[in-house]
Amino acid sequence: MSTKTNPERKYSLILFLIWPFFSIIYAIKNYRAIWAKDLVWFFVIFFGFTLTIILADSDEQSDGSRYRDKFVAMAGQQVNFDNISVLFYDEDSQVLDVIETIVIFTVSRFTDNYHVLFAVFGLIFGYFYSRNIWYLIDRAGKGIATENIPIILTFAFVVGFWEINGFRFWTATHIFLFGTLPYLFEGKKNYLGFAVLAVFMHFSYVLPLLVLGFHIATGKRTSVYFILFLLTFFVKELNLTQLGEFLTANLPEIFVPRVKGYVNEEYASSISEIYAKANWYVLYYQLALQWSITSLMVGIFFYGNAFLKVNKNFDRLFSYTLLLYSVANIFSLIPSGGRFLSLANLFAIALIFFYLQYAPKIKSIRKLMFFAIPALSLYVIVALRIGIQAMGILCIVGNPLLRIFINADVTVLEVLKGVFGF
Repeated sequence: MSTKTNPERKYSLILFLIWPFFSIIYAIKNYRAIWAKDLVWFFVIFFGFTLTIILADSDEQSDGSRYRDKFVAMAGQQVNFDNISVLFYDEDSQVLDVIETIVIFTVSRFTDNYHVLFAVFGLIFGYFYSRNIWYLIDRAGKGIATENIPIILTFAFVVGFWEINGFRFWTATHIFLFGTLPYLFEGKKNYLGFAVLAVFMHFSYVLPLLVLGFHIATGKRTSVYFILFLLTFFVKELNLTQLGEFLTANLPEIFVPRVKGYVNEEYASSISEIYAKANWYVLYYQLALQWSITSLMVGIFFYGNAFLKVNKNFDRLFSYTLLLYSVANIFSLIPSGGRFLSLANLFAIALIFFYLQYAPKIKSIRKLMFFAIPALSLYVIVALRIGIQAMGILCIVGNPLLRIFINADVTVLEVLKGVFGF
């Protein structure tokens, strides 16, 4: 490490301790520095420490409030490692995600302050989140191409740092990506253990893991998966009752309670009611992203064929992304199953990023990017708007020391509404 880097690292850490929000801007400006990703990681921890629990858009609790209540309840109980195993096999508790329970149990032995719990959530989530972003940046060569700036921004916002509100699934998303992307793009098999680890963060990651196993076993079938990708994109209806019967008959018993909950018709109706009340941008920003990705994937398939044939690792990533996206398209018709589209989107955006960075410039792809940029901009703006709902005001103007002494559970969005009236 150069003598110049050491002072810069120390300066960046001091800057974070004084003003974490400005440190994230400093990290973006100096994204090539080896310490930049750590500033993002530290900021996510601080975000968790200052997070404000938001209410769900229905009568049900939000994920964040459930974590808080579970943590506070556990902190008040005499729980030990002997009886904690009951949580994993008690059907009523429906706890299948071992990592989350271990984290909550461990932190509850030291404090009943849920802000500390969410800081630990940020510690775990932020590590994989920052490393996944810098996986793309570190492989961008001398610098990120201009057309890739909206792509990398979108990548960072698909499962943004504010998603620690839904810690289990979204952390599993970044863990799975962290383990799978290096294997697909560089053939690094030693990372695949993290793909398996994602299952212990959220049980549903058995699905993308099975898709990965199927892809490894059968090899690249890019043309076949491309056709499947297009066909599933236009599938709009699925019989939940038949699907539920199939899954409960074929899955291990421990998964059955959760499956019944997700394919329940009443649950599906409640989700539909939430979307019916949502603002137009909440309904369409995901569609804007999906159509942008689909058009660019189609463009790469038809215009980047020569590049695919020469770059086998790129072709392997493309093939798996098409297969995963096909499965995600089908499962998006199930309540909560649409979350798998976010995982597929991350793989697809990484693919597009690498293509724009390395492939020869093709006029047709540039035209597609011209039309995609407004849609991607809409997505980024709306995603950020959703994210600041849980961002405490101290996350912007405070620092770790102030947060210890000041308990201000006021969100940035509430402040903006109060000042500007929107």
